Amino acid sequence: MKKLTFLAVFISTFAFGQSVTIMPANVNNNEILELKKSTIGINHRSEDNLVGIGTHVDNLSAWLQTHTNHPLRFTTNAGSTQMILATNGNLGIGNITPTQKLHVDGNATVSGTTESDGVLTGNSLSIGGGNTINKFLKVYLTGQTIPGLSGNFCGSVTYNVTGVGADDTVIMNIESSFSTLHVASVIPQENAVQVKYCNISNSPASVSSGNNIRFTIIK
Repeated sequence: MKKLTFLAVFISTFAFGQSVTIMPANVNNNEILELKKSTIGINHRSEDNLVGIGTHVDNLSAWLQTHTNHPLRFTTNAGSTQMILATNGNLGIGNITPTQKLHVDGNATVSGTTESDGVLTGNSLSIGGGNTINKFLKVYLTGQTIPGLSGNFCGSVTYNVTGVGADDTVIMNIESSFSTLHVASVIPQENAVQVKYCNISNSPASVSSGNNIRFTIIK
């Protein structure tokens, strides 16, 4: 008799398009709802049966996916699309027509280090739609010498910096403080950087050795 009653309820629900609520029998509502089926599990379809979404599992992985050739959209509180996974694998955040593997419209914050796969051969970073940067390169030199200079006198030192080119932009940072010396110029060369120091004091400056210097090269 119970089976017949359940069947009648199911037919009535299907016929009139009412919603069905599945509730655990336990009063604490702590039972797990299980759908045991290989491959496709839940399959939610549009009224015309042309758009489908659901789950898929095998013995190694589980997927949330569309079951038809349509993008997978994400939103909250039944709002407009906030994130979309296009059928070509492009992911858009704040953009529903992503043209890259990751296409973000809006600000982004990264906590940690953002790395490439090494040298960015064939790839580039475009800043503000203007200048294009093909590669960032950091070179750290230890135990370097800064020359001694007479008062109001300038002198140059060439440091061997592997990977730098004559057309690159170089930013230099010295992990020491100098009261009278001033870096007047940093000139990139092929695998070298020429640094011009000037003594802005009337008193001579002694040779300084054992300095650590960081070079950031922008190609």
